[in-house]
Parts: sequence; C-alpha cells; structure tokens
Amino acid sequence: MAIADFTSALALDPKQSAAYLNRGQALGAKHERDRAIADFTVAIHLNPHAAVAYRQRAFFRQQAGDSQGAIDDYNQVIEINPKDAEALRGRGYARLKQHEADAAIADLTAAIALNPKDALAYRFRGAAYATKKASKRADMDFAMALELDPKGR
Repeated sequence: MAIADFTSALALDPKQSAAYLNRGQALGAKHERDRAIADFTVAIHLNPHAAVAYRQRAFFRQQAGDSQGAIDDYNQVIEINPKDAEALRGRGYARLKQHEADAAIADLTAAIALNPKDALAYRFRGAAYATKKASKRADMDFAMALELDPKGR
C-alpha cells in the first residue's frame, strides 16, 4: 500500500525527494533492492545533501555485492556528517568485504568511539582483526559484541 501511495504522490509532484526516499525504503523492505536503489538515486539527485538517502543506497549496494559503491555512498554520508557512527560502521564493513582490514579497523574504531554500545561494530572489527591474525584483539571484540548483544542479532 505504501509503495502505491508514494507513487501517487510522485505522480502529482515528481520532484519530492522525500517521496522517492520513502518509496525506496518501502521497496527495500519488500526485497526489491534494484528498484530501491533507483529511488534512492533519484532522491539523491533531487537533494544531494540527503545523508539518509546515501546511507540507504549504500546498505542496498552492499547487499547487492557492490562494496565499492557502498563505500562511495558512505563517504558522502561521512562528508555530510563526520559523526555518523552508522555510516562509519557500514563503510568499515564494506572495506572488510574488500579485504582492506586496516581501513576497516580504522572506520570501525571511529564508529565505536561514537557509539560504544554498537555490537555490530565490535563484531565487524573483530572479524577484521581476525583476518590480520590478531587473535587477542579479535577475541576481545567478539566478547564485547556478545556482551552487548547476547543473542547475536
């Protein structure tokens, strides 16, 4: 229903960045990743300072296996808001996927400094340390992730 409502709103005014953003989120929730990415792209074109549109597109690009595209979008979010812990965590994860452990660790450490309760950031940083054979650091981060999120969500 929401997708149809946003589509109707866009038919009335196709320059509504927020409607593209919201429809993209609704499409993403329905696992229509490519259509969601397309809507986020239009939202960004209409409002290049919409950090949330870049963040959402980055998330779905990463899901699609486009780590570099995700990094590019997270870079934009961080340029708009250097204290966006979620974007730093996302970029760290994307860098981990590209086998850039040192860059991943730097981003994830920055994300943890901004949000020390972020279990995912600890889990991802632990994985980055593990790729570098830094077992003690990896174990510490995995333990902290488990302490913060015992169910491992």
